[in-house]
Amino acid sequence: MINGFQTVVAAIDIDDELWNVVLKTAADVANRYGAKLHVVDAWPVKAGIGFAYARHADIAEIEKDETERQKRLAELERRVTRVAVNAIVMAPVGDKTDTLETYLENEKADLLIIGSHQKGPLKKLLSGSVSSELIKHAPCAVLVVTKAFAEKQTSQT
Repeated sequence: MINGFQTVVAAIDIDDELWNVVLKTAADVANRYGAKLHVVDAWPVKAGIGFAYARHADIAEIEKDETERQKRLAELERRVTRVAVNAIVMAPVGDKTDTLETYLENEKADLLIIGSHQKGPLKKLLSGSVSSELIKHAPCAVLVVTKAFAEKQTSQT
């Protein structure tokens, strides 16, 4: 028996056109169920982190990357605050799919809300699809916000 959702995670990419509808959908679901809302925008590893003796240039690149991540996190927090007051906002570092799966497990998430552009097979092959992988492997229920749904929501406002 389902007793509702206690922890809702919105996986967004603030550079993606679906981010706002994914966030608003997640906030609405969390409000309806009285659930905790987590908003996560995974930050990919760009610099050569992990080498014991990184060169000075590598350290500078790592520091630059962390500064960019902090700016992005601040922007994400600013955007989320407009829609959901008590949301937990995170920008963990790592592969988007693996990081999100781990986050869902650690937070014992009941529902993941993600966006999907419904790429065709060729585009999926060339660019991959985080949403497709999460649908297959997420340790919780998954609600997918499609581009068509986002367009419908946008046209109604």
